[in-house]
Amino acid sequence: MSVPTKAVGVPFKVHLIGATTGKAWPGEFRAKKSLSFRDKLAADAYRRELIGGVAGAVDGEAAAAALVISQLSVRLTECPEWWTASKGGLDLEDANVLESVYKEALKIEDDYLKQVEAEGKAAQEALRAEKK
Repeated sequence: MSVPTKAVGVPFKVHLIGATTGKAWPGEFRAKKSLSFRDKLAADAYRRELIGGVAGAVDGEAAAAALVISQLSVRLTECPEWWTASKGGLDLEDANVLESVYKEALKIEDDYLKQVEAEGKAAQEALRAEKK
């Protein structure tokens, strides 16, 4: 994934301590407020690529990691150097770091969707008031 040169997305900061390594993972990310269909398809294609051509059932931890890493690959628009060096989280050993970054990215989308819903309801109320 290429990172745009201008600031895109909503910023969030983390200062995490790896549950496995005990290492500090501080930094600022930016994440998209919503995903396009292209983003969703790209994330799913990457998820399937990460899992590979498995004949049997996929290990639950591997499936969860593939989902999180693939989603973050399309959601994050800026990230700290350590994230880039870890190939978007692939080389990290700390599952709690992946989980925390993922939750923050999802929260940005959730907050945005709640805002859009509230604005839509306000617009509906304004239209109803005009009709009276």
